[in-house]
Amino acid sequence: MHETLQTKQGAVPSKWFKAAADVTSMWGVGSADFVNGPILTDADDAVLRYVHHKLAPENFAVYEQLKNGEIPKDLKGLSGKDLDYALVEREQALVQNHLDAYFAEKPDLDRAQIMESISQANAAKSAVSEALNYLPFFKGNDAREDAFSGGNFDFSKQEDRTALGKAMIDTLYEESRE
Repeated sequence: MHETLQTKQGAVPSKWFKAAADVTSMWGVGSADFVNGPILTDADDAVLRYVHHKLAPENFAVYEQLKNGEIPKDLKGLSGKDLDYALVEREQALVQNHLDAYFAEKPDLDRAQIMESISQANAAKSAVSEALNYLPFFKGNDAREDAFSGGNFDFSKQEDRTALGKAMIDTLYEESRE
């Protein structure tokens, strides 16, 4: 998707899909589709899988619009980094809606505990982030360090997820200048 938006005649260029690919890869949220290891619980994985699967068709619809040279109505007039930031904000609002819907359907789950567990797995100095440092193509760690060097990332907060997404966009724009 990223490559197509950069090269297809008439497409609206966006780096957001590259950032989304990092987040949803098997090294990120996409790992919830695999057998979970010792870091996240089945309940954590179920939340991530639910949100991940709800977002995929929504994101694909945005991709189709941009590929065809159209900008979603709520993002008209934006381009470049402003568009990418708006796509981050838009997606994190959707994530919040999906999280709220998930936990509304499952009131017996301990939302705070699950959010804390996911936050800890994504902390700047977690075992997960340290292992991912060895994957040079994964940009999430650089962004996490930039946005949350103190290790205070809170997955339950839309503003924290948005800050991380924008930091990933910044990392991609910095790379393209090199």
